[in-house]
This record gives sequence, structure tokens and C-alpha cells, in this order.
Amino acid sequence: RSAMYKVPKLSLRQIRRAVAEMPDDRRQVILLRFVDDLSTDEIAQVLDRSPGAVRVLLHRSLRELAARLEAQS
Repeated sequence: RSAMYKVPKLSLRQIRRAVAEMPDDRRQVILLRFVDDLSTDEIAQVLDRSPGAVRVLLHRSLRELAARLEAQS
């Protein structure tokens, strides 16, 4: 596994806190994808954005979440 993908052991509380502290649009796209299990196309319909814009937002959101979680560890 690449070092870029190594994630320290985190509690669910730490993950929830990090997601809750994110800006609304980034938190929403993460929750729609991983909690509601929506596809990129479905998220695009919910957010009234293009699928490409949703992919970019999701990528940036996950990068931010990773940085927040790393800062907690």
C-alpha cells in the first residue's frame, strides 16, 4: 500500500467530528456519497450540479477530510 493511503486508526467519533467541522457543501457531498450511498449522477441531481462538478467536489472534500484526520492523529 502506498503511504498516501495509510490511515491511522481513528475512532468513529473523530471521523464524525472532522466531517461535522467541514464546510456545508463538502460535508453534504461526503454524506450523500458514503452515508446515503448515492452515485455521482444521483448526487448531481440532488445538488443541481453537473456530475463532473460533483466528482471534483468529492475529490476536494475527501482530500480535506484526510488532512483534518491526519491533523487529529
